[in-house]
Amino acid sequence: MDRPAEKIYNSGKEAIIEKLLELETENKSLIEKLLEKDADIKNLKEKIAQLEKTSQESSKPPSSDFHRHKPVKDNQSTPKSNKLPTRKAGGQKGHPGKN
Repeated sequence: MDRPAEKIYNSGKEAIIEKLLELETENKSLIEKLLEKDADIKNLKEKIAQLEKTSQESSKPPSSDFHRHKPVKDNQSTPKSNKLPTRKAGGQKGHPGKN
């Protein structure tokens, strides 16, 4: 049983040359596509790097920062905004109100 390469070889010199030219054209096309994809990857990596910058590292305003919640470490207490107030609401005792 002949393999595809053997069939071409047994077909003669012209068939071999024709197949080699066909493969060369296909190879050039694939190389061009690969170079395009490499350029796309490079551009995307640059965009990711720009998006990862914060206002601390660039001239961006702080409002444009992507806020990630940092995990609370064991030795840190929760932020004060999460704690319940310890004082009662209202003014000082004996002070007249303004209504």
